[in-house]
Amino acid sequence: MRLLFTLFLLFSLNLYCQTTNRQVIIKFNYAYLDFNIVDNKYYFTFPVKQILKSSAKEYLLKMENEFPGFSDWELTKIFSLTTKDTLSISRLGEKVTIPPFWAALTLNVPESVSIQKVIVQLDHLSPIIEYCHYNFPAEFSGAPNDSLYPKQISLSGSSAFPNAGINIEDAWEIETGKSFIKVGVHDSGIDTLHPDLEVIFGGAYLLPDNSTDYGWG
Repeated sequence: MRLLFTLFLLFSLNLYCQTTNRQVIIKFNYAYLDFNIVDNKYYFTFPVKQILKSSAKEYLLKMENEFPGFSDWELTKIFSLTTKDTLSISRLGEKVTIPPFWAALTLNVPESVSIQKVIVQLDHLSPIIEYCHYNFPAEFSGAPNDSLYPKQISLSGSSAFPNAGINIEDAWEIETGKSFIKVGVHDSGIDTLHPDLEVIFGGAYLLPDNSTDYGWG
């Protein structure tokens, strides 16, 4: 199974590595990292050897034997987080543990070196490296191909009511949802005496004023 995965990885890399992107994303085992470098906001880019502790020496030598000069290859921080960023507070006031994202870095591979071979070697460098992969280019796909989507002006507005939408496509650029996430709405009921519900035939109409286009009618 591992052989098949390796062959698939090499095939995929052959397709993507023809670009000018020479970066590999590496998730290090944080126990081998120098926290002083991680926590120093002035260190954004540095050689591999600078962030690794002495306990990583034997693994560094393995890479040097395969790729002379590897110790001086450039690493770049992906996240601005530090080792002190361990907890976050949710909107409900709950404590959420933050994984050590700061242990993930990008490695710039010289053009004279096969990026495929580098990834294969790094993939076998356990336990110092947990995983690594090519920094694949990605493109966001915004609007759906639903033929009725343009009619849902409450989502993205329209030419007649450009300010009616909630800018949903901007939100989709960040996240489109996950199938395992379940959403539940707990409602305390409807206040039937509320003045906003003083309507006839069960319909409410909010007409735009001179300054705002709501797109409702």
